Amino acid sequence: MLTLQDVRYTYQTKNQVVEALRGVSVNFETGQFYAIVGPSGSGKTTLLSLLAGLDVPKTGEICWMGKSIKSMDLDRFRYDHVAVIYQNYNLFSHLTALENTAYPLYLQGVPKKEAEARAIERLKQVEITEEKYRRLPIHLSGGEQQRVAVARAFVTEKELVLADEPTGSLDSENSLRIVELLSNLAHKENRCVIVVTHDNKIAERADQILHMEDGRFEKTGG
Repeated sequence: MLTLQDVRYTYQTKNQVVEALRGVSVNFETGQFYAIVGPSGSGKTTLLSLLAGLDVPKTGEICWMGKSIKSMDLDRFRYDHVAVIYQNYNLFSHLTALENTAYPLYLQGVPKKEAEARAIERLKQVEITEEKYRRLPIHLSGGEQQRVAVARAFVTEKELVLADEPTGSLDSENSLRIVELLSNLAHKENRCVIVVTHDNKIAERADQILHMEDGRFEKTGG
């Protein structure tokens, strides 16, 4: 599904040019759950940004279904194929849990009644109870907000799901719940799930662990 070939990426800070990625080559497949681990500053977040189509490599290629993303409309690529789960949830503060979950479907032109019915199914899947569908994010716990964010990623049925430290601010119980949801998304719904994490509980459940160090993959396991 997604192939990286000698991907390199640099950016300019005030004082220096930073080599964030230094020749990354890897294949990602559908139906698989990947964990990208490594110390802070190793290039994990930069890699996730490129996989999401937020930028293109300085050199090397990222190919989606055999086609370089450099030749694509990146906005369309993200809109059609990529769902992202953020550590800070990125929920709309003025929308309810139900509306936040259904929002990607609204953007796709799905009628409101159908969009909300599909969103409710996903909220049930992540164990958000009916009484909380109409609550704003401020009236949900951190774990509940993160599960709403996961439901939103589920609802679009996009093939590529990226998560940036999805359990970073959660307790052990909610962390395990998120890990189970992501694993099921890959294995039962045939998505490609790629997670950047410091959480060993996620890494242990992944089909493949990719270790980053100084902008490169050092070794793989799983």
